[in-house]
Amino acid sequence: GFPGETDEQFCELAQFVKEKRFDRLGCFTYSAEEDTVAAGMPGQLDEEEKQRRADAIMRIQAEISAGALAQKVGRTLEVLCDGVDEESGLYLCRSAADAPEIDGNVCIKSDKTLYPGEFYKVYIEESDLYDLYGSVLEE
Repeated sequence: GFPGETDEQFCELAQFVKEKRFDRLGCFTYSAEEDTVAAGMPGQLDEEEKQRRADAIMRIQAEISAGALAQKVGRTLEVLCDGVDEESGLYLCRSAADAPEIDGNVCIKSDKTLYPGEFYKVYIEESDLYDLYGSVLEE
């Protein structure tokens, strides 16, 4: 939704995202900042259109993300335990490729206590749009 972005340019961006298949991608709507050149440019898009475009890009990325995570089902990953989600009782872990509080989790149900800051080998059993689910392999 940058000022002056045409429908054609947006479609080109959407096609680029589809073709490049980013492992991870986030987007946000353009926000006019006071005293910037862009804030005074002609062709400002309304908030509804900017949000529609951002949502469209994120729908494309959600499909890509779900497919990439599905390919990890059946594999073993080394993960770092961040702690437990009190509501679900699942341990929340992450692989070396995941940033805390930004990327998805590797969620583990375990009768054995897992400790934050410790590494575990996990067999990935399921996936969804953003998270993986698995069980700890005994060593």
